[in-house]
Amino acid sequence: MILLHVEPVIEKLRLSAHLCIIFLVICCSPKIKSSEILITNEDLEIGYIEAGNITEINLVLNNGGQDSLIIKSITAGCNCTDITLSSYRLGPGESANMKLSIMGSSILKNGDLINIPLVVRSNTKKEFDEFYLKGMIKSRL
Repeated sequence: MILLHVEPVIEKLRLSAHLCIIFLVICCSPKIKSSEILITNEDLEIGYIEAGNITEINLVLNNGGQDSLIIKSITAGCNCTDITLSSYRLGPGESANMKLSIMGSSILKNGDLINIPLVVRSNTKKEFDEFYLKGMIKSRL
């Protein structure tokens, strides 16, 4: 008489079924959408800022994510910069114009480098994104 051990075969089938279910759940579950703030590096190089004068810079802020981007606040690291944003809510792929009015300090010398941090608080995964405006002071003639 030959005895068949069917229990190991049944266990292997159960394990295979569980793995198939896990695979289906992972593959078929919806992807988590997120928003992402994009400002190109070239935009952050602002060039010369004339000492004692207000210089206006226009940047474009883009939503590079797959979900709506909601800007809660934008602040500059100094009191020398005013910021105006055309829209605080951007759909995926949309952009907003950001106008910066920068007052060139008259106490800085010709050729002094400036580095102004911009902190954007939003609904992105990080919540806070930091960018730096880089330029140089140009003395008045």
